Amino acid sequence: MAKSLVTLIPWDPESTDHIARMLDQRVECGWDSDKVDKWRGLQRSGFKCMYWIAFTSEDPDRDAKIAKHVSEYPKEKQPILDTAQSIRAVSRTPRETPFHPVGHISLDVDNPHVKRLNLPIPAEDVY
Repeated sequence: MAKSLVTLIPWDPESTDHIARMLDQRVECGWDSDKVDKWRGLQRSGFKCMYWIAFTSEDPDRDAKIAKHVSEYPKEKQPILDTAQSIRAVSRTPRETPFHPVGHISLDVDNPHVKRLNLPIPAEDVY
């Protein structure tokens, strides 16, 4: 398969479909599924900045990749809609287009839990 072409679509903490899909994906990855409800408030406030990862329509192997994903995760057969009204606490106009999230990423403002690890990560301009 060729290189994947992906896009990031904001996670909607108000959408039952987005919440259910996030729970499903967190259960599959094996950690922090119990934090999804807390993340809703943090996403609204702009502290958390969670995005879905989805293949773009320009990806020539998009349909095959989505079919493979769905075969491995049948609960994710149905697409969800881009409905997030904000990201980083800034208003946005959702596209209301369907997409299949094949993963997610959080580009947070801060991560207090990582500070205790004393990693040599710059304090600013890092996501």
